[in-house]
Order: sequence, then structure tokens, then C-alpha cells
Amino acid sequence: YTMLGVVILFGLMEIFFFIILHVRYKKTFYCLTNKRIIIRTGFIGVDFKTLDIKMVGAIDIRVGLLDKIIKPATGNIYFGSSASPIITGNNGVFSSSFTFEHIDDAYMTYKEIKEKIEDVKESK
Repeated sequence: YTMLGVVILFGLMEIFFFIILHVRYKKTFYCLTNKRIIIRTGFIGVDFKTLDIKMVGAIDIRVGLLDKIIKPATGNIYFGSSASPIITGNNGVFSSSFTFEHIDDAYMTYKEIKEKIEDVKESK
């Protein structure tokens, strides 16, 4: 009897978690302007994160197994600065507060963003 309750509880938690992820994914937008990187996301409300392009010190890309399984040619682009560095853990997992997640045609997008950032920094 209690095992059935635990199974039902975990099932409900998974469904709730999936709904949250789906809604967040649908409400997430990324923008690169000539001055800033902007991330708009949220579940209930709307949250914005901005990073001045002149402050970007590093940009990395990672195409993980999940990206290859769910939707080929997607990946994550990580932006780092002195205020929000890109952190690589022991298992090679990247972490950054400024991340474009599950971007289509990730390598081409990475290349275009990197060129735009270099153009902005050279035009100082």
C-alpha cells in the first residue's frame, strides 16, 4: 500500500516537473544586440538577464548527449565574464549564468555570435 503511494507521488512529481520545463522552454527567448546579450525566461513571471558584450571574456559551446538524442544539431552556448565566469566541473559539465540552451544549428550560431562579439570589441 505505501509503495503504491510512493510510486504515485514520484509519477506526479515527474509530470509536474515536465510541465514546468515545457512552460519555461516556451517562454525563453535569447537576444544578441550590438550592446548586450539578453535572456528572457520565467515560469510564472518574466525574468531578464543581461550581459554587456564588452564584458564577455569567454564563449564556449557544448553539444551534449541530450541534445543529440532529442533534437540533432542543437547545443548550449555559454558566455563568461569576470562577473559570471564559465565554470567547468570535474566531469566536464559547463556552468554559467548566461547560457543559450538548446539552440538550433548550434555551431553556426556560435560562430556568428563570436564574430559579432569580436566586431563590437574591435569597434571601441
